Amino acid sequence: MKVTIKLNKDEALAFKNMKKSLLPEGTDDDQFLKSIFFMGLEQFHQNTMRAMHEYIKENEEKLRSEGVDVDSILSVNPQTSEDVEESDDSASN
Repeated sequence: MKVTIKLNKDEALAFKNMKKSLLPEGTDDDQFLKSIFFMGLEQFHQNTMRAMHEYIKENEEKLRSEGVDVDSILSVNPQTSEDVEESDDSASN
């Protein structure tokens, strides 16, 4: 799959400067861009799960009355970036 993103002049310059400062030595552009893309997808997924949980909590009674298994959905917790950092810290101790 090929993804094309159109940037204006300022965005392209900002991206070029960011890439220059962050691209590790020996890493090719394709691998770097894939990493950025998948990090963005993961963040999008986390935001979507968080929004879904908020909606369910705000509308729990209505959803239950419509037959939705709210407990099953709420048992899948969205993992925040803080949760990831905390689990990394506890694993290293």
